[in-house]
Amino acid sequence: VYRPRNGVALGDLGELERVEVLKGPQGTLFGKNSTAGVVNIVTAKPSFNAGANVELTGGNFNDRRATASITGPLMGDKIAGRLFVGVEKRDGFQTVVTGAGPRTETRDGDRDFATVRGQLLFLPSDKVDVRVTVDYTKRDENCCTAVSLVPGAFAATVTNSTFLGGTNVQAPAVADSRVTYANRSTAQETEDKGAAVEVNWDTPWFGGARLTSLTAVRGWRVDAGQDADFTTLDILYREPNGRNYTIFDQASQELRLSNTNGPITWTVGGFYAHERLDSSQTLTVGNNLSSYLDVLLRGASNPAAGGTAVVGGNAVQNGGLAYVLGAAPNFAPGQTQYDVHRQKGDSSAVFANADIALGQQLTLTFGARYTNEDKDLASTYQNVNAAGGLSSGTCQGALLSGAAARAAQGGANAQRLFVGYYCAAYNDAAFNNVTQNQSRSDDEVTGTLKLAYKPTDSLMTYASYARGFKAGGFNLDRVRTPFGAPFGLSNGVGARSTDTGFVPETVDSFEVGAKTTWAGGRLLINSAVFYQDYQNFQLNAFDGIAFTVYSIPKAVAKGVDVDVLWQTPVTGLTMQGGVTYNESEFGDDLPGFDMPTSPFYVSPTPTNPATPNGALYRLSGGNLPFAPRWSASLAATYEKPINETYKISTNVSAKYMSDFNTGSDLNPLKRQNEFTLFNARIGFGARDDSWAVEAWAQNLGDEHYTQV
Repeated sequence: VYRPRNGVALGDLGELERVEVLKGPQGTLFGKNSTAGVVNIVTAKPSFNAGANVELTGGNFNDRRATASITGPLMGDKIAGRLFVGVEKRDGFQTVVTGAGPRTETRDGDRDFATVRGQLLFLPSDKVDVRVTVDYTKRDENCCTAVSLVPGAFAATVTNSTFLGGTNVQAPAVADSRVTYANRSTAQETEDKGAAVEVNWDTPWFGGARLTSLTAVRGWRVDAGQDADFTTLDILYREPNGRNYTIFDQASQELRLSNTNGPITWTVGGFYAHERLDSSQTLTVGNNLSSYLDVLLRGASNPAAGGTAVVGGNAVQNGGLAYVLGAAPNFAPGQTQYDVHRQKGDSSAVFANADIALGQQLTLTFGARYTNEDKDLASTYQNVNAAGGLSSGTCQGALLSGAAARAAQGGANAQRLFVGYYCAAYNDAAFNNVTQNQSRSDDEVTGTLKLAYKPTDSLMTYASYARGFKAGGFNLDRVRTPFGAPFGLSNGVGARSTDTGFVPETVDSFEVGAKTTWAGGRLLINSAVFYQDYQNFQLNAFDGIAFTVYSIPKAVAKGVDVDVLWQTPVTGLTMQGGVTYNESEFGDDLPGFDMPTSPFYVSPTPTNPATPNGALYRLSGGNLPFAPRWSASLAATYEKPINETYKISTNVSAKYMSDFNTGSDLNPLKRQNEFTLFNARIGFGARDDSWAVEAWAQNLGDEHYTQV
């Protein structure tokens, strides 16, 4: 069953039968399509052999985890069942400085979840099996504060101003610290539930083709709070009060008819899914925002102050902003951006795949798919308790006023600060009491073509082409078209966009490889050369206030991938590893992403390469985020019997990544240096695997690295 939310991967997956990793575009073998690959997790089925399993785990950060399962026959050889339950609690790994509150929780990044999965397996005949699965997971945790690595003017203003009395970050910031700052709650409550029925019938058609039906319903909800300024000042926050939530409900039906007998093995099928997404988001002004802007803007607009915060008075009285405004709007505590989005989507597809034997050594694979996706979005925007934000025209005037006036009144720095706060989307009067409806329909024909040649039992070579498709969608944040930019973003300064959508992503993938067997089947080496050409690559970027999906016209990934599995001559010792070389880059000269004419663009300096702001101008020719040039892994597993009753087992693994950028804007300050992680596990238990005691450790080298 397709799981549409990334958050489902954070829970306990329970007992697994296998995990399949399919690389590249997918869509001709089963229901849902993808452009970059599929991780197919198959949970263990009910068994007619009675059994039970209990696992207890303890670790640092006061981690406590317990799982239990039971399986066996319920009615002879006709009905079997399996029940799995799991719970985990762990203290947060980040320390939170809360200031004056109202937050009282001093840890973040904790775990507190419970999950249960029940299954029934029916065998009404030797031709039919029916599997019914229901599951439920509940999480009640705190996430996500952040460690400040590079304090800027914001941190200095908050920390140094006695008028504000706030605390922001260590000075200087300590990259390896886990100390964060938040006076507001980051509580998150997540609920994930679903049910599925899988029916397999070995029909009398086409020489015994198997018909598979997979019917499923799923529901997912998260209610989350956020301290949006990441300081102990009360500036901007999202309250976990039932008005900050995302709900995703899905019903799907998949049918497949497949035949694995004869020189042609084939699969044909159809897929349909109905999805409903409800999102409610608030962004509330805290008690300190007006005071903070007073201090910040007075310092920025007063050349004599050198950018240092000056206490007292109103921002416009200092003259730095009066030439554009005459008067500045107030930010009343409790003023709230309150936006509600309701999206409905329907996805339907038909697909087919066939492997055709062209003799004893040559096989041709052909697959095709047609996908159609329709989405309808209804959005309501409100500025609750607002004193009245600035119009887009006023903000445009602030941006485009004469250079002489800006220099006389404090320079472009004051201008950018003013625009960044007073003209932000959450304060834009153009969004107050607005209802907006949008619709889109995307369809695409995709498929795959592969030729495999197997001259011997120990060698198989292949060449393949595949085309993948990911439908377009809508941004569920306030989107505006900035002056001087051809695309929309939520923190841009410009008119409210009536189109928050982004277009479909497609990819053309080419691969040439070989799968080889050596040493009598004890050594497996697989290698591949790949080239993937993306059009309208969907990049989810954080622009300072919200996440916005941009359609990047072109991105290319190319490289070499090698995997090795070796059952060594040493009895009980198995080694496996892999290495990947990957050049992933955005296209050159991307229109709209160079941004030299944008009013937000500021040329970088030798001492401050991060000076430019507000644009994704670094993308052209840059590497994709989270895409290291080199990555490698190596693991060794050793199992040795002590006597006829007991055995010991060990596993040691390492994973290496070369440097990469974690930011969607490719800011050089977000560069993660190369690192290697080491993990180990040692166990003692029964040779029949009826029990075991293990000690394990992850990140043995205490490597510090950034993931966002």
